[in-house]
Amino acid sequence: MSRRTTILGRGGTVLIAISLALFLVSLIPSYQLGGGDGITEVPARTFSPLDRSPPNFPAPLTFYYDTILTPQQELELQLSANGTITAYILEVNAYTIIDWIREQQGSAQDLNVTRLEEFLGEHPNSIGWQQEINKETIKHTYIPTKITNVTIVYSNPSSENILVNHSYREISSLAPGNKVLNIALWTTPIGFILAIPWLAELWKQRKHK
Repeated sequence: MSRRTTILGRGGTVLIAISLALFLVSLIPSYQLGGGDGITEVPARTFSPLDRSPPNFPAPLTFYYDTILTPQQELELQLSANGTITAYILEVNAYTIIDWIREQQGSAQDLNVTRLEEFLGEHPNSIGWQQEINKETIKHTYIPTKITNVTIVYSNPSSENILVNHSYREISSLAPGNKVLNIALWTTPIGFILAIPWLAELWKQRKHK
């Protein structure tokens, strides 16, 4: 038996073993870390991070949604609005944006869409996802590639106030199930292709003995 066949064959069996392990990992159920449902009102020509304050909570004490996610976690987001807005998932803390605006204009009271565009122009890598919403329900699952801050932001360039209905769920798993399963489905046949010639040679040698 050639050395090359042996090396490739053993590599193939390793790939098969890894594929089986990944398949088992993909079966481990995920669990919900947190989530919420609510409505955020975005005034005309302004932007606003998602508001996760309880109903009728005082506006000056608004709690913006921002969190930290890892590649083992994902954010399931569902949005709908009564007008046209642009929704963003930004890989920064909400107050990073507000502090930047304060540094530029001396105040963070005016969350004008122009200020958001200026921020994104200087920090284009902060955009993890963006989508225009126009009275339809948008569903999106966001999985970060690194440990990162995550903030959901709405931009309303129109002349009317817009209400955005949101539903979000933070899900944690050992590994992203679909990605792990896809890797396993790709590596398994490759492993068999590499291993079969080596296994066939071993079988022939044993028959001769």
